[in-house]
Amino acid sequence: PKGRWRTVARIIGWALVAVYFLFALTFLSLRYWILPKIGEYKGDIEQFASKALGQHITVGTIEAGWQGLRPELLLADVTIYDRDGRVALILPVVEAPVSWISMLIASPRFYSLVFDRPRLEIRRDKAGKFYVAGIELRPETGDAGIAKWVLAQREIAIRDASVSWDDQLRAAPPLALPALNFVL
Repeated sequence: PKGRWRTVARIIGWALVAVYFLFALTFLSLRYWILPKIGEYKGDIEQFASKALGQHITVGTIEAGWQGLRPELLLADVTIYDRDGRVALILPVVEAPVSWISMLIASPRFYSLVFDRPRLEIRRDKAGKFYVAGIELRPETGDAGIAKWVLAQREIAIRDASVSWDDQLRAAPPLALPALNFVL
């Protein structure tokens, strides 16, 4: 019996050592190989984000750094286009520290997402359809993928936003909310 427990303890010990070195290798690869060359992956990041949102997305510049022990992506001039190819939303600055849990679940999770100075237009047309940043919300599609992903993030912060609401169905005057701050 003592020999069996020693064997199990030895296996667990070596497994922990292997996990430690795997994490160290991942950390060093991010630190010295992947993040310094993040600009080279801009096209891949744009394609991944476009596929995830179902809208065409472009990124002006992308940089990477560290927020403590977390890798952080800094994006500037993120542009989201509507289905007709028109600019729907511009995000001047996006800060996205990556959560280490992303490696375990093989899906991008962020420690926090911070959007600085976005300008958002929300509109309801005369037929009762809602448009957010020029993109029609279609509840009948039943695809809650992006909503689930957003709600799975630890924190989403919006700083100094400007939101305007135009309700054409009620023929109400446009409502403007400047300097809006929000944390989800």
